[in-house]
Amino acid sequence: MTLLFVVLCIGAPAQTKKDAITGWEHTICGQTAALYPGGEKALVRYLKKSITDHPFIKKEAIEGKALIRFKIDTSGAIAETKMIKSLGPDVDAVIIRAVASMKPWIPATQSGIKVFSYKTLPVLFK
Repeated sequence: MTLLFVVLCIGAPAQTKKDAITGWEHTICGQTAALYPGGEKALVRYLKKSITDHPFIKKEAIEGKALIRFKIDTSGAIAETKMIKSLGPDVDAVIIRAVASMKPWIPATQSGIKVFSYKTLPVLFK
């Protein structure tokens, strides 16, 4: 069984814009996306281990794509997990448990202030 993960993150660099009326330049600080400690490779390692080592997943021949969405709050904690695309209640329960058990993320920031954000992770079983 092969398990693939893709992490989608969007960030924007700082930009300088000139006000059309005053002529003043304003620096608009970009936002940074939430980051799993150790980066994307560490996230994929954790999820592979947490999901593929589960007895139900080992036993069943699962194929398909599930999507899970979750909130990363300003402390980096995971909240509001929701399956967007299901592969059945048993598979969903394994995925939700793995995501809910992740260690805290480095939260997203906007203009240097921690903000909550949402992530959607596709989980592919082959």
